[in-house]
Amino acid sequence: MKSMQLVWIAWIVSAIACVAAVRAQEPAPMPVEAKYDDEQMIWTLGDQIWEFGELDTAYLPAKGSFNPETREAVWILQIVRDLTPGEVGFQSTLAGSPFRPSFLDADKILLAGDAPVKFTPITGRQGDSVRVTIRLPDEAGLAKVALIRVEKRTEIGF
Repeated sequence: MKSMQLVWIAWIVSAIACVAAVRAQEPAPMPVEAKYDDEQMIWTLGDQIWEFGELDTAYLPAKGSFNPETREAVWILQIVRDLTPGEVGFQSTLAGSPFRPSFLDADKILLAGDAPVKFTPITGRQGDSVRVTIRLPDEAGLAKVALIRVEKRTEIGF
């Protein structure tokens, strides 16, 4: 009788280990790529529209993606004109970053602003790019967001 119980226990432990191994091999969620609509001239990433209008004197988005695992949106912004050394220096030394994302609902009411932003060094040369990483709200918070507006942090420096 004891040997039969041991066999059952061993079988259950083995089944649990197999299920855990299969779950560990499940692929991670795939990043979502941004799409640009030529007709409406808007970027979408997931269920949100992204606006970069305020940045267009110095930067234009080239591509973007969202990683659901890390809750981060990564945008590649291309520098559209040569920036002066003063502009580069000012943008590089701003507290936080020169980019300020705001999260708005469908009625364009501000839900949250100034999310954490990381960016690569700014060269200031036309044609070069900057990688901007923006931390997005959790899944429930992001579901309420219809529009993400990326603005300049200050009125000077662009």
